[in-house]
Amino acid sequence: MNINKNIKTLFMTVTGLETIHSLSFTDSHTHLWIDTGKILHSGLSKIIDLELIKRRLIDFKRAGGSLIVDCTPYGAGRNANVLYELSKISGVKIISVTGFHKKQYYLKNSLLWEMSKDQIFNFFLDEIQNGCTEARSIGSMPGAIKIAYTGVLRGQYLKLSLAAIEAAKRTGLPLLVHTEKGLNAEKLLDFFEENGMDLSRVLLCHMDKNNNSRLHKKLIKRGVYLEYDSFLRPKYDPENNVMPLLKDMILNGYGNRILIGSDINTDAMWKDLEKSGGLGGFFKSIEEKLSDLQLKNNAIITLTSLNSYDFFKYLR
Repeated sequence: MNINKNIKTLFMTVTGLETIHSLSFTDSHTHLWIDTGKILHSGLSKIIDLELIKRRLIDFKRAGGSLIVDCTPYGAGRNANVLYELSKISGVKIISVTGFHKKQYYLKNSLLWEMSKDQIFNFFLDEIQNGCTEARSIGSMPGAIKIAYTGVLRGQYLKLSLAAIEAAKRTGLPLLVHTEKGLNAEKLLDFFEENGMDLSRVLLCHMDKNNNSRLHKKLIKRGVYLEYDSFLRPKYDPENNVMPLLKDMILNGYGNRILIGSDINTDAMWKDLEKSGGLGGFFKSIEEKLSDLQLKNNAIITLTSLNSYDFFKYLR
């Protein structure tokens, strides 16, 4: 894959504003580096094998990969300096995120979980306008905003979410939402609309962990994008859950609102990926599993690239 369509889409990446001129594999949700440092929690993930990730990204570029979205925000393991280095070495464009993840991924005294809504908004805006906090010296900028939605909005989660919406509205950056299998997703969209958020700039992540296609179609009709990423997680039985869901969505005309991610979140997952041909092999396997659909109008290319390009494009 890597079919030139003479497109010229701008993205805000860790190496600055970048243009991609041709269609190729894009990973809309993964993790290239997670250094949780002193955050002590048995369930936390880590990705700190720099040489391993370098090799995987170089292989991904050779296989036709062009764009990756790293979904780790500041304070939860992000290091935009490392992402910058990975992008320069591999040639793969990388988008980083500002925003927030679930509270369990932070140190107990993290200021983000004690700030007022206005302070949070100013922090997000500062990162978007002046660069990732830990990478100011190289001017590495986030290209999206992430929020964590656990199914309810109250307390600090509510303040953080409101601040993220305001930052998205002010800057035009897209909003990624960590969901708990899509729990109460419709209520979240109501909340977004009540606060003036453009739903076409919202991506609901991990939605394939809930394979209710009726829900997915209802959400897409309201304007949002959905992200599927359980393909590499055996406990979700992807062959019998996500693949039938994906085929159903495509055949019923919803494929233009679905993005694909690998959601790799440990060094071990990056190592295991080598068995199936790396990240490029991951996307090729999805194409092969969809080949029986005999799709028209390059629908598979749309799934793996154009949707991501459209959602993550830089609007300012």
